[in-house]
Amino acid sequence: MYTRGMNYYDFSNDDKTVDAVVRNIEIMSEAAAKIPDNFKDEHPEVDWQTVSGFSERIILDTSIIDYEVAWRIREEDASDLLSQVTAIANHKNN
Repeated sequence: MYTRGMNYYDFSNDDKTVDAVVRNIEIMSEAAAKIPDNFKDEHPEVDWQTVSGFSERIILDTSIIDYEVAWRIREEDASDLLSQVTAIANHKNN
């Protein structure tokens, strides 16, 4: 939601938005790593290993962020993940 209406140039020039997106990617990575293996096994449609490694892909050093990878995760991977998680939740509720 932080990047609605933004293109990569806008994103990469807005430090607050970059910080917010990177922090959310970190949270997703950490949360995915803590999901029980049996749940992951039940839902192989989600690439749990990739999700768990999101933060490793964007943070190159303690002070260097790969903006392009962060943008790509936000644009592509996060949308796919949202669709997959929504489908899992809908299936559980039915």
